[in-house]
Amino acid sequence: MAEAAIKFLRIDNFTTSIGACTNILSFEEDYIMEINPQFIPNTFQGVDVKQDHKWFQLTLVVDSETNIFDAGIDITTANTVFAGNFWVEFTLADGAGTVERWTYQAANSYIIDRREGKIDDDTARDVIEYVILTYGTRVVT
Repeated sequence: MAEAAIKFLRIDNFTTSIGACTNILSFEEDYIMEINPQFIPNTFQGVDVKQDHKWFQLTLVVDSETNIFDAGIDITTANTVFAGNFWVEFTLADGAGTVERWTYQAANSYIIDRREGKIDDDTARDVIEYVILTYGTRVVT
């Protein structure tokens, strides 16, 4: 059986302990690992790597303002830790309407950016882009 790209029909919601956001236009996940070379004494060639950090950078584009991220954004001091575990639900384009949930079991999460989205003259919506940095794991159910 050959693998194929997963096709999503829509993004249903982004849910936190504070509330849910359902006006999602797009969702993007980047998994980032920081791996550094290091010297290991008394081994052949003495070179190895060390994994220092791994995290997810999530970009969520919504078509209007939402308030579930307000507590995590602070422009006068360091950002507060974003509320615990959160998840994103997708409806798959498989003809059966299967719902897939990506749960981020986060040790620490931060809202690192809130950008004004691209605004077109012929579009009535003002999109907003939130960028979340989360340390932890992702479980797909």
